[in-house]
Amino acid sequence: MDTVIVIPARMQSSRLPGKPLLKRNGITLIETVWRQCVQTGFDVFVATDHEDIAEEVNNFRGQVAMTRPETPTGSDRCAEAVYLESYKYVVNVQGDMPYITPEQIVDCQSLVKQFDVGTLIYDMDVAEQTNPNSVKCIAVKHHKIKQEVFECKWFGRMAVPYGYHHAGIYSYRMNALRQYKRIDQGVFEQIEKLEQLRWLENGFRVFARKTTPIKGEINTPEDYDFWINN
Repeated sequence: MDTVIVIPARMQSSRLPGKPLLKRNGITLIETVWRQCVQTGFDVFVATDHEDIAEEVNNFRGQVAMTRPETPTGSDRCAEAVYLESYKYVVNVQGDMPYITPEQIVDCQSLVKQFDVGTLIYDMDVAEQTNPNSVKCIAVKHHKIKQEVFECKWFGRMAVPYGYHHAGIYSYRMNALRQYKRIDQGVFEQIEKLEQLRWLENGFRVFARKTTPIKGEINTPEDYDFWINN
């Protein structure tokens, strides 16, 4: 197996504490995401710093990688979890994305057959353009590549009248992820609180494919209410 999916999961969400263990129809959020990931056929690890999450993953017979509490971002947690492993490719699927599909995960993974870093984007509606909780991506079509591939030029939270919604899933070549782990957080990453800006601040190129809109992530009590009632 040349690819591993890592699901970073932490309890200390400021807007929805303990969300990996919240349930819908008796199944936790972290297990819901894990079930989507294992359908790809790739190896899957949950990377966490919390014993309660590790216990839950063990209960549904998933694989756990324990990481340090002070690890700053999901990408750093992914790198820490598999740093010494022999995989060629790593996919970072956020632990609060129950709507992600196996097909979207595979689509994102396919990008790192050509590039160091890949992700997914999709068209924004007007409400998302002004929503500070919506991460926007400014991306341009890469005309030298036959497939429908975009190069990401910027990520941010501020209102923009154009661009794409960033889906929040990443794929990396292992060597690139190891380099990322050794680079300190930059100014823009710290201001925007967006880990993907570390790539751009340090000269890496990030490429994306367009996908169908994903209903969203579970970040707030309102998101959770929508998830359990739909």
